[in-house]
Amino acid sequence: MQTELKVAQGIANAFSSRMVDIRRHTQTIAIACIVIGIAMPAMEIVPFSANGAGAALTAFGLSLIANDGLLALLAFLFTAATFILAAFGVM
Repeated sequence: MQTELKVAQGIANAFSSRMVDIRRHTQTIAIACIVIGIAMPAMEIVPFSANGAGAALTAFGLSLIANDGLLALLAFLFTAATFILAAFGVM
């Protein structure tokens, strides 16, 4: 039981409230998640590019739950990198 509490405290400390202005941008995150969800079936053409989209969706979800704007920013960067890599993978 003590081990689980230590792990939970470590996760809570890792995802703290950073860049808290995320509350104003939840609609932007929701639109980004919708765009990622729409693009995921097309991403299956390029091997493993849908995995990057899934990781971005996971990061967006964690950022909303933990109220962590820095994680949301990293998720936006990860989304852009995934789309760029998928676009160059098709060409």
